[in-house]
Amino acid sequence: MRIGVVSPSSLPKSERLFKGLSLLRDQESQLIIGKSCFHYLSPLERAEELEKMEDICDLLLCSRGGCGSFQLAPFLTRGFKIPICGYSDITFLLLWQYAHGERAFHGPMLCDFQRPTDIQPSFLPFLRNDITLPYRYPGMKRTWPLRLGQAVGRLLAVNLSLLIACLPFFGDKLLDGSVLFLEDVSESVDSMERYLWALRHYPTFARVKGVVFSALTETRRASNDYRLRDVLTRWAQEAGIPCFIGFPAYHGKYIKHCLPIGGTVEIDSETGTVTLLSLGGALWNS
Repeated sequence: MRIGVVSPSSLPKSERLFKGLSLLRDQESQLIIGKSCFHYLSPLERAEELEKMEDICDLLLCSRGGCGSFQLAPFLTRGFKIPICGYSDITFLLLWQYAHGERAFHGPMLCDFQRPTDIQPSFLPFLRNDITLPYRYPGMKRTWPLRLGQAVGRLLAVNLSLLIACLPFFGDKLLDGSVLFLEDVSESVDSMERYLWALRHYPTFARVKGVVFSALTETRRASNDYRLRDVLTRWAQEAGIPCFIGFPAYHGKYIKHCLPIGGTVEIDSETGTVTLLSLGGALWNS
């Protein structure tokens, strides 16, 4: 499998980049490393690099998130013909792929691979579509139901703050029939409350089937006397759809599962389980 390693957002730290490359090479994958991993490139140059990579690679694996993937928007005219994998700031490109009928994975990035155990056994099989369906995701050791129920819908895994920023750009159909997987990092309880309020009042939020909070890591305290758990519980009850928290696909030194954007997923908030029913596909072109 030919993996193109790219940095469409921020530059990676060199020691984490080289460690990740070494570990991934041990998986017998052919790696093609983009210039964006070593030098700051303009948004146009980063967009051109992605388009060149798609002709010689089977997958675009982002080195890290950071900030800046949305800067590529003026220079992109279509979806990439090969899947892209990442999370955090890469959310913009995941949604770009989804909106243009192409494949994307909310999954670990190269700099997440710092120990051999960081590369989950299912990582490359997922990217090769070599997964037996239905697939019950393992690893849910601590989950908490926020509103009981079951839901089936299109898997849409995103960074919460990026989703709020991207909703006006991608339009009303984005949330149709979705089960949202939400994560974020280094926000405050206050900012999370604002994002969630905005999301619930977005015109097409009524078409969302359920929500899974992967985790909201390194969250700073609120200016009010309540916790993030209180905010999430109240929001879930007001949203009136199945919700739970604890799915491992988020920032930090934790397991990060691959989530195929647009796949069909079933969640059960009481048991905290996630089952992938199909690898799915596009929104606009389906």
